[in-house]
Amino acid sequence: MNNQNLEQLSAELDSALRGRRFGRFYSVAPLTFITDLHLPSKLLLAISADPIAPRIHLTNRRLRDVEKAADKSSVFAASLRRLLQGMELLSISKYANDRVLELTGRTPNDDDRESTRTLIVQLTGRSANLFIVNEDRIIIDRLRETTGEGQSIGQAYLPPETEAVRNDRGREVELKVGETVSQALDRLHTAEESRAAIAKKAAEARKSIQRGLKRARTLLENLRCDLGGHGEPE
Repeated sequence: MNNQNLEQLSAELDSALRGRRFGRFYSVAPLTFITDLHLPSKLLLAISADPIAPRIHLTNRRLRDVEKAADKSSVFAASLRRLLQGMELLSISKYANDRVLELTGRTPNDDDRESTRTLIVQLTGRSANLFIVNEDRIIIDRLRETTGEGQSIGQAYLPPETEAVRNDRGREVELKVGETVSQALDRLHTAEESRAAIAKKAAEARKSIQRGLKRARTLLENLRCDLGGHGEPE
């Protein structure tokens, strides 16, 4: 996504999600997470720090399908649940000249006093990442080990400032008539995930057939050897 797409998307998400509370977080891929904000539309929020396709958007995936596909062992999903589940979203905003979004909210802490936490969604290509920061902007946890000042746990967050990030403006998302950026992203990535799933099943079927053929050829060769060992039947 380029900056213009993200400006539109940020406004869309802020309008749809402000005042909502984070539900449970699910890891549906190593760098991709989905959470339920209990929207009347039943839409879920998908967030991905995959360097090939970093994104954030609403998705119409069914919650039960997400729960079924979720990786229960994801450490960062557990951290998201522990630190952000139940947090009321106060705002979603985008950095002026960076492909970085902030989802800021209010959450009760251990002594029932409210504190502010922010989920930072860094959609900057190879340095794409997710960060959880406290009210002092200190990084509490992060998804990936990206380098640079303000990118490590215990540091005050700063967006990446590499030449590659500045030169990579992101791709423009093409919208159909009447379609929002979020809807377009959901359409594109749902189709891509479907193609990937079909390709995976085809590859698995191909391997299974190849193994079956190998066993059949081995059996046929053994039978021929046995037949040769018995001599002429007459």
